[in-house]
Amino acid sequence: TAMLAYRDIANEVIRDGAELKRTLIFAATADEEDRMLGAERLIESGYATAETLAVDFDCSDEIIYMGHKGKCWYEITAKGKSAHSAFPETGIDAIAAMAEVIRYIRKALPEFPSDDLFGMNTVCFGTIEGGDNTNIVAGLCKMKIDVRINRYLSEDGCDKVIDRAIEAAKEEVPGIDITYNKFASRRATGFYEDSPIVTALAKAIFEETGERKSPEVEMGYTDSGVIAAMTGNRNCITFGPYGEALHKPNEWVSISSMKRTSKIIDRFIRSLVCR
Repeated sequence: TAMLAYRDIANEVIRDGAELKRTLIFAATADEEDRMLGAERLIESGYATAETLAVDFDCSDEIIYMGHKGKCWYEITAKGKSAHSAFPETGIDAIAAMAEVIRYIRKALPEFPSDDLFGMNTVCFGTIEGGDNTNIVAGLCKMKIDVRINRYLSEDGCDKVIDRAIEAAKEEVPGIDITYNKFASRRATGFYEDSPIVTALAKAIFEETGERKSPEVEMGYTDSGVIAAMTGNRNCITFGPYGEALHKPNEWVSISSMKRTSKIIDRFIRSLVCR
């Protein structure tokens, strides 16, 4: 949708010599579904700054999203001691220890206050692997988790929750060795309903569809959130077509919604960059 709008505007500039009042950049960033290193490189290269009007065209069900709930991703490793299942007391069960880590995190996160913008802190236990066979005490267990944090839980505070979870597991499973690596971290970003980029997009939506829309909070994390978090930018939004099954098999996007949002985006971009 964005590429079509950019193409048409670029063709007009080349063909008619039209002047732009702002520099228009299209960035196809990589790694958006993982650590978002593409968005980081965009900032490091100077293409995205605190003054940039930034919009990512991820699927948003034609909703204007602003503000992102924070996230911390951890890989936790429990190292125990293998043993015959008939004599479990001679081993150190890594899976049992990891279960205690899970139990503690599930209990601890709801104890933090709910945020009127982002709600409660949540956790997804994304992957877990361990053990060798049914009749062997597991000597190793690894897990990756995704903790989504509101403004009442900082990234350092989230680390402390993991630290306490590990200590609780060590008390329940003596001799266990547990370590963790935080391999991705993003803070929660602000919500600025009076942002010029929000106003411009809401105006374009109304002119194209007759609908009046106000921004909503993004519970996920997109590339615009990286720009907002790393630069302090107050003009970062997400807008795109309707779709379903996000992060699941057979993810899809509505073609009719793509056509509609393409027209909105074209009108929106023109209002920002064309004289």
